[in-house]
Amino acid sequence: MATGVALNKRTLVKSCDASVAIGDLVYQDKLNVATVIKATSNNISTPVIGVVKSKPTSTTCKILIDGKHKHVIGQGTVFLSETGTFRIGLPATGKYQRLGFSCGNGTIWLQPDKTLVTGC
Repeated sequence: MATGVALNKRTLVKSCDASVAIGDLVYQDKLNVATVIKATSNNISTPVIGVVKSKPTSTTCKILIDGKHKHVIGQGTVFLSETGTFRIGLPATGKYQRLGFSCGNGTIWLQPDKTLVTGC
């Protein structure tokens, strides 16, 4: 991102399982829209909505859905990985979801695309 360009820092608070941790990528439960589920792969049927920034309670997650996220990763377009984490570039298998962009300075500009693509 160019200097002086700011992204909105938007968050949601949703219910989550006690096993969901700060830093986990999550997607919305299809059966209960008030709940999120940890992404454990890129073979999901619902796109990731954001990253858990805090847990006010053991079963409540505050999720960053748009904005700056501290995470050490290389420079480039950030996608959902085969293991449900951040990665630079397209994964070798599974579905593709663009999550944002990293300048390679320990910051990801998170803006998850709501589209899951199978193969290119």
